Amino acid sequence: MVMIMLHKMSIVSFCLLALLMTACGDSNDSSEQSNGLTGPSYGGIETQATIDGNNAHTLAIAAADGASTGDNNAQLTELFQSVAGNLQSQGTGITAQGAVSSNCGGTATYPDNMDQQQSPISGTISFNSFCLGTGESGQLIVDGQANFMAQIENNELISLAITLSDFVISYNGSVVTINSTLALSQVGMLFETSTDFIGSEGRTLRVENLAVSGNRISGVNITGGRIYHPNYGYVDIETTETITFTGCDNGKPATGSLLLTGSDSTAALDVLSCTTYQVCVNGITCTTHSWE
Repeated sequence: MVMIMLHKMSIVSFCLLALLMTACGDSNDSSEQSNGLTGPSYGGIETQATIDGNNAHTLAIAAADGASTGDNNAQLTELFQSVAGNLQSQGTGITAQGAVSSNCGGTATYPDNMDQQQSPISGTISFNSFCLGTGESGQLIVDGQANFMAQIENNELISLAITLSDFVISYNGSVVTINSTLALSQVGMLFETSTDFIGSEGRTLRVENLAVSGNRISGVNITGGRIYHPNYGYVDIETTETITFTGCDNGKPATGSLLLTGSDSTAALDVLSCTTYQVCVNGITCTTHSWE
């Protein structure tokens, strides 16, 4: 029973830390609701875009917005590690009131019979406007349900599956909607996630399976990911030069390059300075723009 209790706590931690691979967008929306919070919901074209001179700039801005959703991973990691530790220390059947910061409010609950269940262990962790801290990393609120199932044999965790459906996160005034699946087994891990958010041009965008590393201090690198624009569909994105932010008081990048790949077409966004950038279509036609 003790070992299963430990695995139960691992399930809680895995479920929270699964959210760390997504982060927040740029603004606010009200098209999808989960308990107390509302979040954006992408409803646009889902086929691959063809990049041309008419849409390259719009898609490049969407790609830059998508890249920025990975910027707060370090802060999110800190906050979720804190709440996971607090949940672990409070036993079964808890209702955690502001586990990270008592003045935040909200609740987080999980089943009180997990240590009595036979394998597989399954259940739901529910967050109801659950606030995680108000320190330097900013206030983060989560709302929604995380469903999980774990297979245990000989007191060892064999497999774990976690699903988040229309899971809403509010962070520093921004709201995103996350749909995510994590499957962990002895043969490896499968992680798929999509995040709906409001881009800098006011439209609901979707970023999918973004593989990002770094932060604003060290620079951001993207090795894979997909950004959806409601009018044009999706493009695959990656950095060809690290995106850095040092020295830009306006919050815009200082250097870096993004490659967008569409249907038989490409575009590159090259940062020229804190105030300007260049978009090139198929490596031929280039135009210079100013950050809004």
